[in-house]
Amino acid sequence: MAEDMTRGNTTKQLIQFSLPLILSSFLQQLYNVINSIIVGRVIGKSALAAVGIADPIISTVTFFIMGICLGAMVLMAQFFGSRDYGKLKQEVSTALITGTGFTLLVATGGILASKTFLQLIHTPEEVLPMAAAYLNTIFLGLVFSFLYNFFANALIATGESKMPLRFLAFSVGLNILLTLLFVKQWGWGIQGSAAATVISQGICALTCILYVYWQAPLIRVMPQEWTIDKALLKTTVRYSWASAIQQSCVHLGKLLTQGIVNPLGTDIIAAFNGASRLETFVLMPGDSIGNGITTFIAQNNGAGKPQRIMEGYSKGNRIVAYYYIIISALLLWQAPRLMGLFVSQGESQVIAIGTGYLRAVAVFYIVSGFCTVFQGFFRGLGMMDITMIGTVLKMAARVLLAWAFVPRYGLTSLAYCVAAGWFAMVIYQGFEFRRYLKKNQETIQSAGGWHLF
Repeated sequence: MAEDMTRGNTTKQLIQFSLPLILSSFLQQLYNVINSIIVGRVIGKSALAAVGIADPIISTVTFFIMGICLGAMVLMAQFFGSRDYGKLKQEVSTALITGTGFTLLVATGGILASKTFLQLIHTPEEVLPMAAAYLNTIFLGLVFSFLYNFFANALIATGESKMPLRFLAFSVGLNILLTLLFVKQWGWGIQGSAAATVISQGICALTCILYVYWQAPLIRVMPQEWTIDKALLKTTVRYSWASAIQQSCVHLGKLLTQGIVNPLGTDIIAAFNGASRLETFVLMPGDSIGNGITTFIAQNNGAGKPQRIMEGYSKGNRIVAYYYIIISALLLWQAPRLMGLFVSQGESQVIAIGTGYLRAVAVFYIVSGFCTVFQGFFRGLGMMDITMIGTVLKMAARVLLAWAFVPRYGLTSLAYCVAAGWFAMVIYQGFEFRRYLKKNQETIQSAGGWHLF
């Protein structure tokens, strides 16, 4: 059911809306984590390293596609907030047609260039064939990922965050069963893990589409309504391109970091990949809250309510601060046990290396939280260039420092490189936020002002 967030209690709406997004993100990450755990335990650490090496490439491409969906979502949320439902449907049609075509082209290019990508990041020869096989299978199902994310974002734009979660939960359950069947029982190896992911994502996309056409008339496009609006396409490309660059830049940075880590040996590769999986889960709720803030602010921007826009920013900061204080303390305490999920207990060196990294980076997670609130704020206003530049600064600082320090000082030094990237991002976005406040001071004050927390 669509939800209008232009009225009501801000904190309650952000929490209630963001919780399904957090759970959805958690379930999406389970695809990768389940693959890693089963592959690592059933096949071995070389297979775990192959999946970990392939994952940044997959994530770079996937999050570029998701960035397209996110850019379109901002426009949809603005049209929903202004109650311009005709434009909302035109945006759905325009973005879906062009996005599907673009995704098919990307998937084809990915299959043709997968081996080259792996060689460019110095993938060890012993894991190259496994990583290439895994990549190619995932690329074959890339269009399913786009379709699910597009329709899920369309529902989210109208305030509906619960149904995408339900579809995804069923899909993840199926993925667990298929991965165990294909890898453990049938012995299909690393390709069986990828096949399970593709099949599960396909079913998830299908169920989401069926729901939209049965129960979501605001975003349901009938055959006679299919069209590409040139003016909307231009705006969608502007929003989506910046968002896609931003999303993929994060994972391109991870890919480059992976290239720095790979020459350091299998133990460090395995430790880095296990720690990265855990870090993804830790940061995911903050990212999801940022996405919830995006929808909240976009709807209120469409409705012309500046006071609620500022309330969304303020309450979002409070929520992420509480979360990261708690989760950082938990990670400092339980890092060795969590690293043990990815390898057998006999791999003590892998566990020790991963634990050192996680404990060093955990104290800086709250800075990441403030970055995501800024991101949600500027995305909701359609100021995509700021979110893109902030992300580029973050990843540039991280990669350049990692290139200088990690080969010499080991994986723990990467934690401080990551933190430096977050500080660069929050300083830049803080400066842009201050400029926004000065430019809109009269409008904000006339609407009642605002408070940081």
